[in-house]
Amino acid sequence: MNKRVLIAVLNWGLGHASRSVPIIDAVVRYGADVVIASNGATKTFLEQRFQHINVLEIPDKEINYGKSGAAVGLLKRSFQQQKINNEQYAWLTRNAEDLGITHIISDNLYGVNNPVIPSAIITHQIGIVSPFFKSQFDKHLAVWLKKFDEVWIPDEPGELSLAGKMLDNKFFDGKTFYLGHISRFRKLPGIEKDIDHLVILSGPEPQRTFLERKIAKKLEKLPGRHIIVRGRIDSDVVPPSTKIEYHSFLHEKQLELFIARAKMVICRSGYTSILDMVRMDANACFIPTPQQPEQKYLAKRMKEKGWFHAVTQKDFGMNDLKKADEKSNFQSPDFHERMEKVIYDFLNK
Repeated sequence: MNKRVLIAVLNWGLGHASRSVPIIDAVVRYGADVVIASNGATKTFLEQRFQHINVLEIPDKEINYGKSGAAVGLLKRSFQQQKINNEQYAWLTRNAEDLGITHIISDNLYGVNNPVIPSAIITHQIGIVSPFFKSQFDKHLAVWLKKFDEVWIPDEPGELSLAGKMLDNKFFDGKTFYLGHISRFRKLPGIEKDIDHLVILSGPEPQRTFLERKIAKKLEKLPGRHIIVRGRIDSDVVPPSTKIEYHSFLHEKQLELFIARAKMVICRSGYTSILDMVRMDANACFIPTPQQPEQKYLAKRMKEKGWFHAVTQKDFGMNDLKKADEKSNFQSPDFHERMEKVIYDFLNK
């Protein structure tokens, strides 16, 4: 029987979408038929990236942050999560047989599993980073993760772990596999660094816009070449400027080349952004979304380890833009062999 794999991807910024690219590519290389499921901007991104693959709409709720930060939006999401899981499980139950699904790979969609279909979930968060109710959240998360046959972690074990304590959960004892530091990008050594600052924006509104305005105001005062990629796959409108080159959205190869050419990349400390900067050996400055515990923890970890520069959105200033000569000292092994073995073994179950 031919393998037919459902790959479901969370719509939360474009990080989950972009890190799913090497997974989807590998599954296709192994000869399986693929069906993708997502919604919102992530669905649009995946439809454009994989035009030969059917991309379905899956039930989910839009994630929004408040003007002061992410706390209210994240708390609201936590109360909705079980209902969302149930809706996604029901959607899959209704459609799995008609779609002919033989395997399920879910990127952080906890409800996309089935007791009679082999399933794996991709996540860098086994335990919750939260200033409140951590034990309760960890218990719920462990229950959701155990519904999958395998948990795939886009990280390296041991000292090279990017996620750190986010992989700790005393309530979880399921089967885990490390994929390595996966990324859709290729290393491009020997490229001339002719972009002074490359800003890559992402994540829910209104915080995306707040950060864009703050960085742009400072870049306008500096000489050199500055590029802002707005992360707006839904809009071609860009602000007028004689000092900054704006792009609403860049496709993979062009963004890859810009990162390779940048003396400094400025972006959120989302986990996929960190994976991409590691892959590209980039000199990066990470700015966590206000009140987003995961991003705050990751930014702090990158800075304390001496791997990358990081600063809060409130404290970000001109001095942070002048750290282009401070090269990251993080060296990561190539992920392809580790990732492809995990996928190959899973597809042969």
